[in-house]
Amino acid sequence: MPELPDVEGFRDVLNTCGRGRRVRRVDVRDTGVLRGVTAQRLRREVEGRRLGRPWRHGKVLVVPVDDGPALVWHFGMTGELVCAGADDPPDAHDRVVLALDGERQLRYRD
Repeated sequence: MPELPDVEGFRDVLNTCGRGRRVRRVDVRDTGVLRGVTAQRLRREVEGRRLGRPWRHGKVLVVPVDDGPALVWHFGMTGELVCAGADDPPDAHDRVVLALDGERQLRYRD
């Protein structure tokens, strides 16, 4: 499990890279990391909506999405959240990629 400072760092990544940005596309590269939602439903509920202000509860991050449901991020032993440019090459361990406006991407990597 990541330590609380790690999760706080991921919250900062969400705040600086994703907060207020519209999700243009959701790319689920590994459905095994999803819990309680299908890749299709995640796309339907998140694409086209803006990410709100993230908050932390223990080692879980919660990100409200406009008028839709919130995204809940739980980081495993090696999970991390990375802000990348749209032209940055993908990493082999990127599991879910949120393509945002402003040519940014949030990548859940594990």
